[in-house]
Amino acid sequence: MAGNSVVRLVREWAPIVIGALVIALLLRLFLFQAYEIPSGSMLPTLKDGDRVVVNQASYRLGEIERGQVVVFDRPPSVEGENDFIKRIIGLPGETIRFVDRQVYVDGLRVVEPYLLAPESTRTSGAIPGCSASIATSDSCVVPEGHVFVLGDNRLSSVDSRQFGPIPTETIVGRAFWRVWPFTDLSQL
Repeated sequence: MAGNSVVRLVREWAPIVIGALVIALLLRLFLFQAYEIPSGSMLPTLKDGDRVVVNQASYRLGEIERGQVVVFDRPPSVEGENDFIKRIIGLPGETIRFVDRQVYVDGLRVVEPYLLAPESTRTSGAIPGCSASIATSDSCVVPEGHVFVLGDNRLSSVDSRQFGPIPTETIVGRAFWRVWPFTDLSQL
């Protein structure tokens, strides 16, 4: 009798457990993925070692917006193997300018309360991949199908100032929730 009840228990629960595993796998593959923050380039918003959940379907279903924190494929011109996480500052067709260590989009200063050090945005040479006919170190016209991304810790971030605007198709998804450490559990 004991053998019968074990077989019956397995028959009842096996489909439920397998179904739950399949659903979890599909969610991870197509909707949500966890990422570990590999550096301090997003301080104070995200610290090295924090973990965030990324919504991989967000841009299939919605619009890219300024201020969103996104994970994207590492640009080919940058060494390493990790994906990057940065904040969207400029959208396709917009002109980004750097004046007095501040960021301006289409002539309007971007208010950035999330920066580690206010008035810390600098450039060092021409920004590659911009639509402007003459590449300059203080401005960039974001090409169609691209966005301009910057880290929140501008003094320690490799971002669009160095590698240029990124193609929107390289965006993995929008980081929307910090899940580790548990003491810092919060929405982004």
